[in-house]
Amino acid sequence: MAARPGGLLATKVHFKHLQVATSEGYAARPGGAQAVFHQEWKKEEAKEKRKRTVEAYRQFEQGQLPAGPGADALLATFRAIEDELEGHDPGPAKVVTDRQLELLLKQKASVLHLSAANYCWFEGPAKALCLKLAGSKSATAPLTGLCDSSRCPQATHHLVHRPVWQTAADNGADMLASPRIPPGEKNRLRAEHERSMRRSTTQPERAYDMALSQEQRDQIERRIRAAIDRLLSGKIPPGGACDIKTLAREAGISRASLYRTWGHLKDEFEKRRAAAWAAGQQPDPREARIARLRDLNHRLTGKLARTHTEFNQLKERHRLLLSALAAKDDELQRLRRELSTFSHTSPAPAPEPRQGDDTSGVVPLPRR
Repeated sequence: MAARPGGLLATKVHFKHLQVATSEGYAARPGGAQAVFHQEWKKEEAKEKRKRTVEAYRQFEQGQLPAGPGADALLATFRAIEDELEGHDPGPAKVVTDRQLELLLKQKASVLHLSAANYCWFEGPAKALCLKLAGSKSATAPLTGLCDSSRCPQATHHLVHRPVWQTAADNGADMLASPRIPPGEKNRLRAEHERSMRRSTTQPERAYDMALSQEQRDQIERRIRAAIDRLLSGKIPPGGACDIKTLAREAGISRASLYRTWGHLKDEFEKRRAAAWAAGQQPDPREARIARLRDLNHRLTGKLARTHTEFNQLKERHRLLLSALAAKDDELQRLRRELSTFSHTSPAPAPEPRQGDDTSGVVPLPRR
């Protein structure tokens, strides 16, 4: 329609577009606003991918883990991001913003392909089940129509997909209950219905539900308390310490979940650790060694400061002595100069008469 004379305006009217640029973009006509439209669409798509990736990470922080064959690879990426944010504890003073997460998850979000029933993290054509089924090895994007998210190693299911699978399960149940469906067709629908039921129901290891059940809460709380007891008793794992990070790792939850959901247990752990420190106990041998080295460093620093002060005092005293010695030398030189001047201007004193030689009455004779 758009290729005919005046067809672009006719396309706009037919599809009820607000702008001709929209019709031009849909018609894929070269030139004009098509490039701008395509660029804006790509920008909005990338923005939505980053948003969905951050949303999946936030669900991971709250204990809502993804399901599907590609869940383990996605969780490994999220745990690596969590380790990278080690210096930004999500407490009341330090909050990791969505913008920071977008920058960290930008590379992972770039391979995300959104679908109604799953997320496809298309990291390589060799892993894509849809391309294997289609026999295509050179494709750069997944084939959504051939997607089998229950077997593809790059597919994951999240909380946002649960309504889709629940709707499919309800429709399958209605069709299986209908007497108009042939038995052979019901056998095929029954397999699809069971798969939809598995995706829509909550799995123990991949919790979709926003609110944990009371049994799950009690189980997690028991794990956290057991981890607290182990750490405070001195059973520190290799590479760990008696801190919040190791507590979360030992309990099998994220640090963000420990701060937000189990904050009372975190506070209890910190109070018990502070009480142990006040009583002179140090559960972590490494922390005890650090405390000893810190005390030694404090004493050596104080000793070095005192030595530096004494050295400065000696330097000042040495400077004063040098000044006094220079003043004495100047005074000595001045006295020597005065003595030399006095010896040149004063008459020589008369020799004293010797004993037995009285010549005071002798008149000297004139010379001839």
